[in-house]
Amino acid sequence: CSGTIHAGGGLNHSGWVYLLPYVEQENLYNLLNIKEATGSYTASGGTLIGTPSTNGNAALAETIVKNFICPVDDGGSYNTGTTYGPGGSYKGARINYDFIANRSSACNNWANQASNVKLMFGENSDTKLLTVKDGTSNTMMLGEITREVADGEPNCWAYRGWVMNGVDPTYTTINNWKTIYNGTVNPPGTLGNYSTLGSRHTGGAHAAFGDGSVHFLSETINQTTLTNLARRADGNVINPDDWQ
Repeated sequence: CSGTIHAGGGLNHSGWVYLLPYVEQENLYNLLNIKEATGSYTASGGTLIGTPSTNGNAALAETIVKNFICPVDDGGSYNTGTTYGPGGSYKGARINYDFIANRSSACNNWANQASNVKLMFGENSDTKLLTVKDGTSNTMMLGEITREVADGEPNCWAYRGWVMNGVDPTYTTINNWKTIYNGTVNPPGTLGNYSTLGSRHTGGAHAAFGDGSVHFLSETINQTTLTNLARRADGNVINPDDWQ
């Protein structure tokens, strides 16, 4: 992130790391050095707790976790390099599903946001069911992404690198293949920008809501509706009949 770095150093863990034991990946979780960093990226003079390329975490980040992969997406499998990779010559295994979170790369962004614009997750977020004022059945928790992205890089399960910030439905429409900063139209399956909700499925993408339900959302959904579904407590509760 950019801005004031957390005291004591960063870990760069993705939230998926902590969920591994709950998706039949406890063995992988136990191999990780959870007290040290999983990704090597730092900004604004920040420091890391440990070195992923030597503490074993970068090597484990190459593990493809099938739970996080959509079978219809034939995009690339890995991120590389210091900015987007886990560190050293190691590769980061990409995913097709990620947490609903604001795309901002400012440090402490989630903590500093007003409650009515907060999304379900973010950097060091601590969302509780009681804080999802719009109702768990009306608030997105996870969103689908592609394993190819034109501006930025896809997200990985093990760590966070530069602009690997989750999925932000408030930013742009579903299946937006157009790169916003220069207007380039990319082939379907390559989302134009990082943090964009989208998939290789025709006509839309899947999203999981706070109550555990999964819905296929049309790419023609109104942007205002999409934003309201992403914010956990903006007071704009949308009837499911109006989601499409």
